[in-house]
Amino acid sequence: MCIRDRGGPLAPGLPLQPVRGQLAWGRMADAQGALPRQPINGDGHLIAHVPDQGGALWLSGATFDRDSTDTAPRAEDGRANHARLARLHPAAARALDGAFRRGAVQDWVGLRCASADRRPLLGPLAADTPGLWACTALGSRGLCFAALCAELLAARWHGEPLALPLAQAQALDTRRAT
Repeated sequence: MCIRDRGGPLAPGLPLQPVRGQLAWGRMADAQGALPRQPINGDGHLIAHVPDQGGALWLSGATFDRDSTDTAPRAEDGRANHARLARLHPAAARALDGAFRRGAVQDWVGLRCASADRRPLLGPLAADTPGLWACTALGSRGLCFAALCAELLAARWHGEPLALPLAQAQALDTRRAT
């Protein structure tokens, strides 16, 4: 659970906060034109040709609303994701305009856990609980940070060389926040 200002019962003392995100998705069959085969990332993202039992999907978004835990889809966020897609990849936005107009686009809402400085928190959870470590607050960069954080955890547990310079590893440490 991610609770504003303090990590709640699972991570007391850590400055965690929820971040609400909404993305748009639909079936590739609704795309009136070719979407790029490779993922596009910038101010938002577009991932097309995602395999699914009901037919390939495309995904685009996402919003970033700090301190919101509301999981109900918002029409204004759907419009914002469409506008974001138009800036990110105008041809893809044109190919999906019909799906947006027909209401064939679905919205999905999820919550991320983030830190106030948007960096992961990695390390011992508290001095009074030796052996209990945290790897949290990956936020909207979880796929990017997960492997690096796993490498750092393993290196610290086993006394191996760190995957980052010491100053950068310390910038992710849970104790920086206390």
